[in-house]
Formats: sequence, C-alpha cells, structure tokens
Amino acid sequence: MVAHGTTCDWHPRGGIRPWRRPGHYEIVRRCHRITRLWRQLPARQLAIIGMAGAGKTSLAVLLTLGLLKERQDRREVPVLLNLAGWDPRKEHVDIWLARRLAELYPALTDQSRFGRNAAMQLVDRAWIVPVLDGLDEMPPALRTDAVVALTGVSTRDQLLVLTCRTEEYQEAITAIGTPLAYAAVVELEPLTGQQVGEYLPGWQINGAQRWAPVTVHLRAHPHGHLAQALSTPLMVYLARTAYTPPYTEPGALTRFADRAAVERTCSKPTCLSFLVKLSSPVMPTAGHTRFAIRPRKPANG
Repeated sequence: MVAHGTTCDWHPRGGIRPWRRPGHYEIVRRCHRITRLWRQLPARQLAIIGMAGAGKTSLAVLLTLGLLKERQDRREVPVLLNLAGWDPRKEHVDIWLARRLAELYPALTDQSRFGRNAAMQLVDRAWIVPVLDGLDEMPPALRTDAVVALTGVSTRDQLLVLTCRTEEYQEAITAIGTPLAYAAVVELEPLTGQQVGEYLPGWQINGAQRWAPVTVHLRAHPHGHLAQALSTPLMVYLARTAYTPPYTEPGALTRFADRAAVERTCSKPTCLSFLVKLSSPVMPTAGHTRFAIRPRKPANG
C-alpha cells in the first residue's frame, strides 16, 4: 500500500548490481512512468527492495498494471505471482511458473482451445513477464536457492521483476557471491518528515491543527523514534487512519517512549478494524505518488 499524496524515493542500488546511466534522473510524478523506465533498462530485469511497508508490492502491482495498459500488440503478458510456496530444490522455476499459471488461469488447461501444455509454452517462449513478489517470505536457505535458480535460467532477453526486503536480498546475494542475473536494483527510500507532515493532515476536518504537534515534533526530531516509525507509507497510512476519528488525539504519538510503541498503537486491532470500515473513495491510492530518481553511490564491499 502506498499512501495517496506521499512521496517515495527510489534509487539505483550500488554495490549489489552495478548499473549507471549518465546524466540527470528526472522526478517521476506518476507511477505509471515506472513502466517506461523499466522498458529503458539495458536488460528488462528489475529487483525492487526496501524495508517492510515501504511499498515494494505496491510498486510491483503498479508496474504490472502499467505493462498491461501499454501492452497493445506486445506478446509479453505480466503476471504477478507470490514466491511463497515455491521450493526451488524440488521444482524447476519454469515448471513452477507453468503450474502457477494453470492454477491461476484454469482456461489455459483447455486443450481444445489452446492445445497441450499451453502454460508451459507461454513460459518457454518468454511470453510472460514474471513479477515475483515476496522473496523475503521464503525460508533463508530456499531464498538463496531461488536467486541461484532465477539467475540460472535468466538470459539478457529474459523479462523479470522481483521484490524483496533489503536485508534479506543483500544476505542472499552475499551468500551466493553474484548478483541476480542482469537485474537493475532499486531501493525504496524511507519517507522524510516533511513528506509525512504533508500527508497526515489530509482529508480531515481541522487536520492541520490536529496534527500540528506531530508535524512540529517531526521537524524537531527528524531522526527520532517517531520519525523512524513513520518512515514507510504503510505506517503513515495506519497512523492517520488510527487518529482519523475526531475523539482521538494525534499528539499522543509524540509521547510514546520508542518506535515499537508507536507501531503497536497504529497497528492494534481496533485501528485496523476502523481501517476496514473506511469506504473505498477515502482509501489512499498510489495514483499520484512521486518517485525521485537519483544516482546512488555504490555501497562499500
């Protein structure tokens, strides 16, 4: 989930997979433009990494939708799949992809319409773009094997998108000693206090006044535990949702002793049940999210 109106910064990640392009990276004001950027990659392979709640899955969904919208006469069809449940030690990645396609789209098993092994033919002919979400949800040993398996079948012409938490991705790459195929790596950056302060008061009566203690605190303590807790779109959205009712006091967030207390309060069942009750027009969308893209210095090692 990427909160409406927030700004997520993402940068080419140095030190994992070298990938540099000269010149200035423009500010991308609409999410659908990540599709255009993806098509400009030397090899259309992309790993999206970031902390929990940073919006990795949301960005993968947006890329999938963007690719579908711009598909026109292209053969490749993006397919969003969760990696949880795949055991690369027991099942080849191509076989797993074909099996999941058949499970998700049973019509592919109709031999009278598509012939035998239609799902496998789509995989073999590279007519799908696997958008693989949740590498970090796999057990550590399988995670490493999954990266090895994906690298083993990926050529420069193989299309691929992968999401993973930063730490887990770095561990997997370090363990095998090589990057993921030809993938460019981008990392979703934490939200800044200014971005959070601009988002929190929105869509609320007297929002600026109610959230003033929080915005002032964030400016005064840009690296404090509250700023750390509200550094991802998910937590910012949960915080605003928790303190949307007029009987609540957003300023209470400034009085918690640590980051964990803020996160527990924003994520407690009563807050989540209120979130579910919200009507869809009020739910944040990612339609106006901005991505500031700038070259990133390579990490040491």
